[in-house]
Amino acid sequence: MLLSACPNAECRQRLTWKTRSIFKCGVCGQDLRQAPSTIIKTADQKILQILPDLLSAREGLADRARAIFPSELASLPVRDLIDVVQMVGRSLLAASNHRSGSTGGDYPHAWIVGAENLANPDFIQSVMSGRRPVQYKRLTREVKRRLGGLSAAGSEALRKFLDPDYNLLPELSGKFVSVTSAAARLRVDRSTVRKLIVLGHLEVFGCASEAGKRRNRTLISLNSVAAIADDRASISSLSSTFKIPKAVLLNLIGMGVLEQLDHPAFPTIYSEVQLSALHAETLLSTMIDRIERRSQSVADGGRVSARALLDGLGGGDHLWANLLWKDLNDRLQHGLTKMPGAAFQLDTLMLHSGDAQAILDGGIDLSPEALARTTVIRLKDAEKSLAVCPRDVQALIRKGKLARCGAGVSEASVQAVAKQFISTRELGRLTSVNPFDVSLLARKRGLTRLWPRVGIWDRAAALAAFGDLVGPAD
Repeated sequence: MLLSACPNAECRQRLTWKTRSIFKCGVCGQDLRQAPSTIIKTADQKILQILPDLLSAREGLADRARAIFPSELASLPVRDLIDVVQMVGRSLLAASNHRSGSTGGDYPHAWIVGAENLANPDFIQSVMSGRRPVQYKRLTREVKRRLGGLSAAGSEALRKFLDPDYNLLPELSGKFVSVTSAAARLRVDRSTVRKLIVLGHLEVFGCASEAGKRRNRTLISLNSVAAIADDRASISSLSSTFKIPKAVLLNLIGMGVLEQLDHPAFPTIYSEVQLSALHAETLLSTMIDRIERRSQSVADGGRVSARALLDGLGGGDHLWANLLWKDLNDRLQHGLTKMPGAAFQLDTLMLHSGDAQAILDGGIDLSPEALARTTVIRLKDAEKSLAVCPRDVQALIRKGKLARCGAGVSEASVQAVAKQFISTRELGRLTSVNPFDVSLLARKRGLTRLWPRVGIWDRAAALAAFGDLVGPAD
């Protein structure tokens, strides 16, 4: 067998291709050429050959390798089939209290045991039939422990093969819900739940509803339902509850003040933005409670209408969002209050004359530029804006060029990077040069990258070096 870890007892690091020499460990420098490796027993070579055959591109070889497995499993994608074989092997070994013994810990026991027992499943099927109570209890315990490591397709195929009547299901019933229950929890109809299943957003398992009947039940993983349903509130519901316009809430999301939820199933179910309910409700409730408490202890004089002030500055939802953000972060000396006896809403908010004057004098900046400095955009949006890959975004964050804000980066730092730097992709587009050829051409013209393996160049230097290739501006 090939070595998978350094033989040096003080190192034992996994071997990778990131090394100065293939003959030496990349961590400690141990010479690997004389290191002992595990010898495969002659009796095991045939069953081990199935693994490379499954991965072979030769016509018919992979099909013949699949044919040794039960039909319920043979139709799985090759990655899932390999995972199932390994998982069955590990479960059987654990159930039998197997120890590596003289063959060593690197010996492929799991594959050998799994492949042998699935190629000739008499033993494993006799155990699952319940005729061997002790072994049944041990094996089912180990299988259930490892089912979560398989894909949905692999898990269901193995269940159909090992446990067609789903005798294991009663012990796992708390982890699954019916289509009707899932629809109620998601507050959608059953047809939408079935659409989510087809799109792969809900993990499902099919089983017979009762022994001997053909009608099947679709059971849905409770975890996959909870991932969509839990801690979620629509922007409309929050707007209605807290009397804050949706446009203002959207600006607060853009600033990173409120946390927007992102799940691939949301476009299928919901037509508007979804937020973390716990985070949004806690934050907005805290803000309103502070305003209420301040309003009870301030004098009526020396206060001006926040609405009148902002309208005088040109109005706009971004001004309201920035004002609320500054109040939340104690950037206002006296803080927001509301009209005496009035319910909370933006039209009832009041500002101390000192804070109002500071806003008018520019000491407290509510301009769109100030909003941009506090606006947070997603990493994916930063990648798209700068025409770079995820690795380059992470490098710019590490270099301090992009300012990390929560789960995203500040919009202002993205704008600053775009002015100072240019990506390989953008440079290729401007010069009509294939991005894969930009680096070679840059070297010929004396231009070097700012950082190794990062597709970012100094904008001014790049445009000067490629000036003859840059087309006229649109």
